Amino acid sequence: MIDSIILILYLLISFFIFLISNYSIFLVIFLLVILMMIIFRISIIKYLLFIKKSILFLIFIFICNIIFSDLNNSLLVIIRLFLILNISFLISFYFNYSKINNSFYYLLYPLKIFKVDIKKISMIIAISLSFIPVFIDEIEIIKMSLLSMGLRFNIKNVVIKPHVFIISFINGIFDRVFEIENYLKASCFD
Repeated sequence: MIDSIILILYLLISFFIFLISNYSIFLVIFLLVILMMIIFRISIIKYLLFIKKSILFLIFIFICNIIFSDLNNSLLVIIRLFLILNISFLISFYFNYSKINNSFYYLLYPLKIFKVDIKKISMIIAISLSFIPVFIDEIEIIKMSLLSMGLRFNIKNVVIKPHVFIISFINGIFDRVFEIENYLKASCFD
């Protein structure tokens, strides 16, 4: 039940961050995120690696916004995205797939009135979210295998030879899906 409340709070905070325009409130939210990272005992090295991965994205968004808008609006967009990324980073350490499953089970509980099998729906949501890292891993595997065969993984080759990338990606995904399906059957899921 507490996981459902945390999930709802995460969604509400993520929504309201885009409605706020006060820099002092942004600072308070950032300090709360830092406090939560200390409470969850998230290492500073993991956090810095996360910032290193997301800084190029934030710089790109800032440049695009500064071209089409003023400096104040661009700063607001970047600060909002930075806070959303930080909160998402924090939540990703708190939630595992069983907590996601349980939280969606309690959130969807009112659907029992309509005789909906909420256990299966929450399981489907949890499994769907667990495929995001599978997709990322599969893209990395395809990139490394194509590099070993002499193909470069860039936009030009993806546009010129999309069949090579798409077929490799789909084959890898189906292999992973069959592995997960066999695991779920062995664990007695229907």
